[in-house]
Amino acid sequence: MRTPLRAGIAIVVALCGVSAAAAARESGTPCRGSTLAVVAHQDDDLLFLSPDLVDDYKHGRCLHVVYVTAGDAGKPMAYTRSRERGMRTAYAALADTAPLWRRADTRADGRRFLGYELAAPRTRVHLTFLRLPDGHRHGTGDRAQHWQSLRKLSKGEIPRMVSVDGVNSLTSKELTHTLGTLIAESGADTVRTLDPGSVVARFHATGTDHSDHTEVGRYVTSAASALHAGQIKRLVHYLGYPSASLLSNLSVEVTESKERLFDAYLSGKRCRVPCPATDQHFPRFYLPWLARQYHD
Repeated sequence: MRTPLRAGIAIVVALCGVSAAAAARESGTPCRGSTLAVVAHQDDDLLFLSPDLVDDYKHGRCLHVVYVTAGDAGKPMAYTRSRERGMRTAYAALADTAPLWRRADTRADGRRFLGYELAAPRTRVHLTFLRLPDGHRHGTGDRAQHWQSLRKLSKGEIPRMVSVDGVNSLTSKELTHTLGTLIAESGADTVRTLDPGSVVARFHATGTDHSDHTEVGRYVTSAASALHAGQIKRLVHYLGYPSASLLSNLSVEVTESKERLFDAYLSGKRCRVPCPATDQHFPRFYLPWLARQYHD
């Protein structure tokens, strides 16, 4: 089963647009390696994959972040767009530059997915949004999105998922293949994603994660396993919401750095122009995850 996927990926790499790392090289800004992060929805990378993802950027690596679901919670498209705007604000803050982005859509397997890259030079950041329905916490789906969820897709309970903007639809097999294509085309040697279930067991964490977190971890793991040996040097899975049951393991300095980026995300999500300065935008509800990071 793996041979067609490998062959398909090889063809896509040859024919598709340049990767984030290649784009940086063409602009005269060489990357010191490339990292692909694949998460469920907006803010997962800031809460669970950081500070590792932030450190990657600070060490000169190119970052390509893929958001599989829209984080829509059954709400209108305006809500999804606001969360996407928030992520652009957060990564501009990380790059210490103005939040000026240009469209840089990602093509994979004959489909086109919404994408952005920072317009300022030397930024090395690319964001891609697949916009599949998030399916709610337990994967039940939402009436507004015809009860779709990644959990139902992976179990074969629905034949395919249609993105919340109606632009793309994917079967379970096609989603795995598309993620494999994105991994290969990015040129990344490190892939960071969410916990497929193994990390929570390793640390004996309590509580349940959101269904789209777990399913994204499983899809990415399956996609990565189909790639040629040695193409990915590191595949790292990060614990999501159950990490709150474990001890805080980040320093005050690192926690405050995560808080600043998360604050930038919420500011961008709420305001089309910079929000008025306040001591803290984000609810204290998020503090347990901003002070923690656990991975395999």
